[in-house]
Amino acid sequence: MARKPLSQKRSELADKMAALEKQMAQLEQAEVENIGKLAKEAGLVGLDISDDQLREAFKGIAARFRSPRKEAGKASSQAATA
Repeated sequence: MARKPLSQKRSELADKMAALEKQMAQLEQAEVENIGKLAKEAGLVGLDISDDQLREAFKGIAARFRSPRKEAGKASSQAATA
């Protein structure tokens, strides 16, 4: 059986990468839609606040939920090195 030329291998990999990028975009879009749905259910749609204020509130929420993960990661890595 003949070997595939490098150009063909590269093309096949590029096609796979493009398909994966499309999947990632679809996953991100689904998450965006889910967050929007949750925001609507929480009553954020009718609030009279600016995009900047809402963005800052979302950043605060993200920070609140990121902190425990970072601390848990630090604790487990410290325990592993102890």
